[in-house]
Amino acid sequence: MKKLLFVFCIGISLLIFESFKLSSGNPNEITNNPLNQDVTVIFSGSGNCQLCHTSNDSVNYSIAVGDISATTLWQASMMANSARDPFWQAKVSAETSNFPQLKDEIEDVCTKCHAPIGRTQAHYDDSTALYTLFETQTSPIALDGINCTVCHQIQAQNFGAQESYSGNYIITDDRIIFGPYVPQYPQFMTGHVNYLPEFAAHTDKSELCATCHTLITAAFDDNGNAVGNFFEQTNYIEWKNSSFRGQNIHCQTCHLPDLLEPIVQSIVPEEGLLPRDTTHLHY
Repeated sequence: MKKLLFVFCIGISLLIFESFKLSSGNPNEITNNPLNQDVTVIFSGSGNCQLCHTSNDSVNYSIAVGDISATTLWQASMMANSARDPFWQAKVSAETSNFPQLKDEIEDVCTKCHAPIGRTQAHYDDSTALYTLFETQTSPIALDGINCTVCHQIQAQNFGAQESYSGNYIITDDRIIFGPYVPQYPQFMTGHVNYLPEFAAHTDKSELCATCHTLITAAFDDNGNAVGNFFEQTNYIEWKNSSFRGQNIHCQTCHLPDLLEPIVQSIVPEEGLLPRDTTHLHY
């Protein structure tokens, strides 16, 4: 018990320290920290997206708000820091301390959603792999958290089905980036980062979020015997049974709020891009 309390307290202390650093100034100042530019077969670091989806006085810039580029707002978010989160790491360490014989299996499950780049790529390379916390902590692109090329590559085949829950999203190596808009000049994204952008309505659906935010984990007794399932997160199920569903209010409606202002969202190409009427704010 003392060991678990020590791990928990250390995690809380680190979380408070990291939260202070992230919230102690203008979020735009965080852009001084370089974003990851590594590339794998499936994923690309957020710094590669930032090359075009950045801000200046006219692109990704709101007169009322200022810099609204996705990478600027995202990098101070819980999504960007999901793999670095010291509270999560402390919780995983506590679980594996309780069940050391299941350490790799537990970490492989937890990294599905907290370190999806490293874990998904590892399983693509070797379907029998068990991705660990150590591998996450030593991989710069895994520490990019839930970055642009995670959410925008999730496919809709199993959406809303129970088999999609607990991090069982579908991401393949087809290098297609899904978004809520019809692309104007797709060849520029293809040329810069080898992704083909496509319009996909499912990027605005709660079922996309449900793949990680409906979490059902195995429960074990003190002897390590499986005793059933534990519903650790049921955000999607709660939403599905709420009045919001009937009002067509999805997770993204509140968590990626729309800025209703004409905004050009990429600095490439320099001319010809038309402004979008709405922009999702990636807080």
